[in-house]
Amino acid sequence: MIKTFENFDTTIPGSEKAYAAFKALADGTTDKPFLFCIGGVGNGKTHLIMATVNCLKERRIEAWYWTAGAFFNYLKSGINPPPGFSDLDTLMYRMCHCPVLVLDDLGVEYGTKWEYAQLDQIIDARYRDELITIVSTNKGIEELIPIMERVISRFTDTELSQMVLNKAGDYRKKRH
Repeated sequence: MIKTFENFDTTIPGSEKAYAAFKALADGTTDKPFLFCIGGVGNGKTHLIMATVNCLKERRIEAWYWTAGAFFNYLKSGINPPPGFSDLDTLMYRMCHCPVLVLDDLGVEYGTKWEYAQLDQIIDARYRDELITIVSTNKGIEELIPIMERVISRFTDTELSQMVLNKAGDYRKKRH
């Protein structure tokens, strides 16, 4: 099933603010290009992300979606790339400058200092250029600040960013 805003289950309470934030970013009705969504497992974060990506693509805006683990693996592939593949500098440039970057499930992977240093560089560049950047996590801010304080700081800047808490419960459990 293609994820859209129309087929997102809005009947489960707690996701209203997250839904509104993602929809505004997708529709281009917000001036805040940074969105950070925190919420429990299975509460619709990825559905909202994919609905946003699909809406942006309909508007002909290129959006790069990554799970955080795949994102870090992709960056690592540039350290000693085989012939014909991009080096780390090229990959970093792409991530810093693509029109829309989406990282889903940040904090789920086992992050290293190197990975978070690369993420810091990418988020800093995107922040300076005010490029649309979406991050979701099911970790609490207090868990993330010690390992990526500068990244979190940029998402707390209320001039450019919106941080939302999706309080909905696990949708998967509600289906049974």
